[in-house]
Amino acid sequence: MTVEYMHGKLPACVKGGYNFVDVRDAAHGCILAAEYGRRGQGYILSGTNITVKDLLTRIGRDCGKRPVPALPESLAKLAVPIVGVYSRIRGTRPLYTAYSLSTLSGNSLFSNEKARRELHYSVRSMEETIRDMVSWVRTRHEA
Repeated sequence: MTVEYMHGKLPACVKGGYNFVDVRDAAHGCILAAEYGRRGQGYILSGTNITVKDLLTRIGRDCGKRPVPALPESLAKLAVPIVGVYSRIRGTRPLYTAYSLSTLSGNSLFSNEKARRELHYSVRSMEETIRDMVSWVRTRHEA
């Protein structure tokens, strides 16, 4: 979605959001769990709850793109079969699926308190993650 948006190929997004975590933080959390985690315990390595619209707006500020409108989930659900057929014809990955829409509207309020307390897990700011992601996409996709 980020690459499509940065290339101006994302006309809209879907209302909803999720808990996004920088992959570097999640990887570091795995290392912390291996080193300091208690046997038999699980740790949630979550990040920040943010809507897709807000995420894209923040990305847009860093890459100079205008915000896109957020479509209601009900409208996006109606288009799932069309999106699927279109992507199969083009040989590309679908922009969204029924499952991804369900995920965006589900409960994403995950607590990483236990990981913070027991592992000293921490996450970087969303601004830093977005700035680094935009830079990474630009160097690899000439956006």
